[in-house]
Amino acid sequence: MIFFYYFPLLYPFRPNLYENASISLQIRHFQPIIILISQELERPFMKKIDKKVAYHLQVYNILKHQIISGALASGDKISENKIAQEIGVSRSPVREALRMLKQDELLLSTDSGLIVNPLDSSTLREIYQCRIALESFAAGLAAQNITEKQLSILEESVLRSRSYHKSGQYDKVLEANSSFHSTINNLCGNHSLIKMIDKYSSLVDLTKSQIFTKYKRGEEPYLTEHEEIIEALRNRDCVLVEALMRKHINGDYSIHVSLLNQAASSGDSGN
Repeated sequence: MIFFYYFPLLYPFRPNLYENASISLQIRHFQPIIILISQELERPFMKKIDKKVAYHLQVYNILKHQIISGALASGDKISENKIAQEIGVSRSPVREALRMLKQDELLLSTDSGLIVNPLDSSTLREIYQCRIALESFAAGLAAQNITEKQLSILEESVLRSRSYHKSGQYDKVLEANSSFHSTINNLCGNHSLIKMIDKYSSLVDLTKSQIFTKYKRGEEPYLTEHEEIIEALRNRDCVLVEALMRKHINGDYSIHVSLLNQAASSGDSGN
């Protein structure tokens, strides 16, 4: 829209418009406009702020999405001033949003300021150890409570995941995968356990984002494992469900480490 709006103002129609001299002039005068457009597109935090919703929550959600999606990469420095300017709010809601993201451990404080959590090997191991302990137990409890309707929701999640893999929509794969696990976790019937799982859910989303959106993990064998878990849930076999979930998450960890090692050996550290 900007391009065609300025064109008639700068260049009234002339028969010789496309002669060499005119083309040269056209390029020189259009360059500032093109740069202006490209700079606007490169501003990742530009979102329309809803005045009816608390600003710090909106800033939090914007930044969290940028981190989980990889738009803000591991180790990226975070500038409070820059975020406030680009979103169009004061520094106070930005400061509160950053505090919340630090609480989620998506951001870390360093000597040089705030950065996106780089997820070193030690942190990664701890996250997966928590998942194995808590989510496998939650899955075993879920087997006692699950209904046919909820089983259908899980089956639909697997079907969507296969479709998204085929079309290369890895952001949608991530959503479907997170939905599968959160559905099972929320069926455990233990509110204290759900709260414990929710405490590290943002870090889990970040690890999954690396696997699915950055490294483009294939659909096998994890979707087959999802189907095996669904079948064990249908049979209300609590012991088997717990064992399958433990194996599944441990397999995720092995694949994640392997992908990171491959990236490191090829010169891509994940940043």
